[in-house]
Amino acid sequence: MQARITKVSHIEYAHRILNHPGKCKRLHGHSGKVELTLSGQVQEETGMVLDFEVLSTFFKAKVEKFFDHFTLLQEEDHIKKVLEMAGQKIFAFKQPPTAEVISYHILGLFINEIEERFPAGNFSCGVKFWETESSYVEVRS
Repeated sequence: MQARITKVSHIEYAHRILNHPGKCKRLHGHSGKVELTLSGQVQEETGMVLDFEVLSTFFKAKVEKFFDHFTLLQEEDHIKKVLEMAGQKIFAFKQPPTAEVISYHILGLFINEIEERFPAGNFSCGVKFWETESSYVEVRS
């Protein structure tokens, strides 16, 4: 029996997109929403694909710890050093910190976490990242 489970969390973050032609080139903030979805076999012994607590722990350890109330920048952004010297929490990406890049980064972390629990690889993961109430990116493994 297959099932799909989803856990939702919220993060507050700031970012800017270097070389963006519009207003996103300026530092600004978002109230984002992250939905993690795991599809897999319902385990006979537990009756679950995976305990929701595992997803909650992942959110706290990997998503909130590195993204919530952080400024997300590209590594080459010249304001990175200034903000770090001012004590701001920074997470730097090689690529521009777009919703797509953030989504794929979270998906990679999520897959690494889940692979330990499903060594046979009989699962699929997805991330839906809401940058605003009306705009999201969805990525899947």
